[in-house]
Amino acid sequence: ANLDKKAGAHFGFSIDANADYIAVGAPFEEIVGYSKVGAVYIFNFLVDGWENKERITAADGEGKDFYSGSVSISDNFLAVGAPQKTIEGKAFSGKVYIYAKSQTGSWNTIPTGLIPAEPHESDFYGFPTAIKGDTLMVGSNNNPHTFKGGKFYKEEVGDYIFGYFRAKDTKLYHPEHGKGKGK
Repeated sequence: ANLDKKAGAHFGFSIDANADYIAVGAPFEEIVGYSKVGAVYIFNFLVDGWENKERITAADGEGKDFYSGSVSISDNFLAVGAPQKTIEGKAFSGKVYIYAKSQTGSWNTIPTGLIPAEPHESDFYGFPTAIKGDTLMVGSNNNPHTFKGGKFYKEEVGDYIFGYFRAKDTKLYHPEHGKGKGK
């Protein structure tokens, strides 16, 4: 993959490492004339050093999404937060893209997209994100609605079940590995 060092892309704004991989966010990267669309770069450690393996962007990316404002990587998953994405007409609501590493080792697969069950303006869902093994944590650092009545929101997307509110653990299950649904 070509490491496209664009001025002002804020390459390195977010970063995470796991084993022989590093995910590096560039959330201000301009794509097709739109600012702050964002991209994430995956580096792989080889015998003679680090190699830029691939560059990933959101297929539905729009200006000011801030895609890769947060990145998290585990052995089998890559979580990329786009905390300023407009959802259901609500600006800065946010979205998280979950990529499952393919059998060929590529992270640039069709992602599962996560959005808040009840999006609100300025939730910033997806800032931050964290993965540890098969557990995903998604922050929504400006969401006063998350704790409304002590409710925990749980979403099922394909073979994944996700929950969210600040620092709540949720299990991820990889569809290629044939595991059942999580809780």
